[in-house]
Amino acid sequence: MDRIREMVREMPSKNIPFNELDQSIKALGRSQSALPRFMRALSEGELWFLTPYHPEIEGEAMEVEEGMRSPFVELEDGKGIFVPVFSSAERLDEAILAAKVPPNTYSAAGMESVLVLELLSKMNLRTVLNRNCATGEVELPQNLMSDVADGSAFEAPPMDGPSQQKTLTLIEPADYPTDLLQPIFEFVRQHENFRALWVFHHGEDHRAPGGGLHYQFVVHMDPRDASIYHDFQLVVASTCKDPNEAGSGCVDETDENYLAALWDLVAPFYVAKDQRPPRRA
Repeated sequence: MDRIREMVREMPSKNIPFNELDQSIKALGRSQSALPRFMRALSEGELWFLTPYHPEIEGEAMEVEEGMRSPFVELEDGKGIFVPVFSSAERLDEAILAAKVPPNTYSAAGMESVLVLELLSKMNLRTVLNRNCATGEVELPQNLMSDVADGSAFEAPPMDGPSQQKTLTLIEPADYPTDLLQPIFEFVRQHENFRALWVFHHGEDHRAPGGGLHYQFVVHMDPRDASIYHDFQLVVASTCKDPNEAGSGCVDETDENYLAALWDLVAPFYVAKDQRPPRRA
């Protein structure tokens, strides 16, 4: 049984400090490159939400038991029904104040973030984080909530699996998918492990649904880091309009001849500042 803290809140000050989740929401609003940071911040600490007002239990702890009625207040917007959740009690108060909600309409409750996400994903409830807050807001997909709650979102697969032969074709720089490349570029430049990246088209038999071409990112990473590469794949997947739009794979960083041939074939779209083209042995 999980415990929820309920309490009566005072109205917030105008200057609410930004916690890590607040900062990551702002960063995600600027670029999808912040998705891994946002997901980790979402998994930590508490999330706050609205519950129906019951004066007899204000300030008390209650237990969430199997089969009990949902503790979450459900609201409605232009898209339909949703559950608002908040990064802190102060953000919840900020939203209540911004929406001019009359006193004693709702109670405020806080619970461990992963438990809130688990409940909401199992109830299949549309969830919006920090509605009416200065941080901006994020709608949380069901699969993201579920994967963050059970930790699978942070499980990096091994990077030493069998290589696959792929038929790739060159892309002229003028035809680069800039909507895909920009957040990826912003992410990889934060990690010196990424030495160079190329983007290709798959062969004609690998077209994405809707007629679009499936892109393949070729990554030179040294040293390899499975966790960082997993974050890279999250950014790629979240930036794509379609899950089959792009894939990625790492080259053998010890094969200087292959890397030199790749550089001779086409220039990378991203190169680390201290990376030089390799020479053939």
